[in-house]
Amino acid sequence: MHKTRWIAALLLLPTLASGMANADTRNLELKYLAAVVPQDLLSISHLEIPALESIAIGGQPNSEFLELSMFPGQSHTNGGN
Repeated sequence: MHKTRWIAALLLLPTLASGMANADTRNLELKYLAAVVPQDLLSISHLEIPALESIAIGGQPNSEFLELSMFPGQSHTNGGN
């Protein structure tokens, strides 16, 4: 994994958990995580986003990345911290 992808992955690990805390959404969370996190770290990785519209998988199959966005007036997760 490229160094910049690792940095992005580490910064994004805490980003989807509160928006996807329920067990029924773990598979969706893993789908996004698998784009930037090595397989052996998926079991301990989580993301936290304010809305599903805020995240997408970009790039090509061998060089995927997560696209994050905010929309005007969108609530902030954890008070924006």
